[in-house]
Order: sequence, then C-alpha cells, then structure tokens
Amino acid sequence: MLTLQIPRQEAIICDELFARLAKVGTVPLIDKYQAYQILDDHWHSIEIDLEILQTEGFSATRVVDPNYVVKKKDGKDVEVQEGWKGRILPFDLMQLAHHKMELDALREKEGELADVAALLDELLDSFSDEDKAKDTFNEAGDKFVPAAVAKEAKESAADAAATAALGTESYEAKIIKAAKLLAQEKSLKAAIKKDAAALHLKTKATIEALSDAQVYSLLESKWLLPLVNQLHRLPGLVTSSLIAKLNALVEKYRVTYADNARDIQQAEDALVTMLGELDGGEFDLQGVKELKTLLAGG
Repeated sequence: MLTLQIPRQEAIICDELFARLAKVGTVPLIDKYQAYQILDDHWHSIEIDLEILQTEGFSATRVVDPNYVVKKKDGKDVEVQEGWKGRILPFDLMQLAHHKMELDALREKEGELADVAALLDELLDSFSDEDKAKDTFNEAGDKFVPAAVAKEAKESAADAAATAALGTESYEAKIIKAAKLLAQEKSLKAAIKKDAAALHLKTKATIEALSDAQVYSLLESKWLLPLVNQLHRLPGLVTSSLIAKLNALVEKYRVTYADNARDIQQAEDALVTMLGELDGGEFDLQGVKELKTLLAGG
C-alpha cells in the first residue's frame, strides 16, 4: 500500500524542476514559473490517481468501471451505461500501447467513411432543384432517402440495360452512383460499429490482465511523458519568441537613417530643379530663390 504524503509531492517535484532549470546556464532563458504552471496543470490528474492507489491499492490500476452517460428518455435525463472505462488507465492509452493494429484498422475505416460522406455531399450538390423535389430526397432537399434511392437506382439500371448506356451526368446515372455510395456508407458504419465494440471489449480484458511491469509502463506514459514532452517544448518556445522579436527589430529598422537622409536629399534636389522651372513676377521669383537657397542648405 502506498504511503505518500500526496499534497507534498508536487512541491518536491517542483524543487527538483527548479534545481534542474538553474543548471541550464548562468542566464535564465526559461521562465521557471512557466515550467511550474505546466507541472501544476498535469499534477491534478496525477494526484487523483495517486489518491486512488493509496486508498484502494495497486490493483485499482486493473479495475474497469461502467461508463455512465446522461441521456434523454421520455423527456427526462437518465443515466445509462455506455461501455466501460478504466478507473486509472484510460482506454485510448491502452489501445495505443497494446492494440495499435486494431486501432489503426478502425481509423482507416473511419477515414474511408469520411471520404464516402464527402463524395455523397458532392454528388448531392450536383442535382438540380427539380431533381431534389423527387422522392429520392428528403423534404429539405439536403439529404438522400436511402430506400427510395436504392429502389430507383435498381429501376434505372434495368432500364439502362434494356435501352442504352446512361449519360454520366444524367439524373439516373447519378442516382445509381448515389445508391452505391449509400450502400458503401451503410456497410462501413456497420463494420466500424462492430470493430469498435470488439476493440472496446478487448481493451477491457487487457486492462484487467495487465502485469505489474505493464502497469508501470502505462503509468509512465500517462503521467510523465505528456509532462516531459511539454517541458521539452519550452526551449523551442523561448527560441521562437527571440526570433520573432529579432524579426520585428529587423523590420522596424529595415529603412535606415542613411536611407531616409538620402531620400530626403533626393526629394529636395528634385524640388529645387522644379522650382527653377517656375516663372512669375519679380517678388514671386525672389521668394522662389530664397526657398531654393533654403533647400540647398545655402
């Protein structure tokens, strides 16, 4: 049974973190309180897990609880079970560590489903408003009616075989394509639901059968890796901030004093030349002469 003084542990880790940051160099490039904030953000979930372990023992890491969610039933909020969840070890972490092949296969099917949905949306947009008034679309004209589409596609395919090939942009050809996509979508949804349920139950069984060594590895992945990875990004953030400030200075002084002085001189010379081309009365020309003298620095 664990006997940690849990509230004290964050302070101990914080002291160690500050000590290590102090060794980085004589110039404190990394704000230690920014590092502390990262530690504190991660500590809350770690602290909860430690309290469970201290109260229930190490075996709590292998416990899986019913996952209750609130749903509407007859206009009332009721709690119903929707799968399972690890008391300490989350299912998504378990699947990445122990069932990545099944998880990748599931994600691939979800990607295929998203592609099919995009194709259906694109196909839907290609129909005219007149087409969308038919029974193959819902009343709003923004969705297919799968049963009606399947029926009409079957009839259109039979008619096409009996007469001639349909044009690719004809209503009938697009309905046939929609029927195929809808069938593919339905099949993918069923496969995803089945595979997700199987993976969920497999993950539950895996958690309940973990060895101590596997638990330690998973706790490290849950507690330490996200914290350490975020701390490791701090030097990069400091560097990015410095680069941004340097770029701002470069941009600010892109036009130098010498450039400004040269531009002013060129403008004055051009103005003097134009003034020399003016004509007018004696007093006007006298004023122009004085202005030219002033601009010329004489």
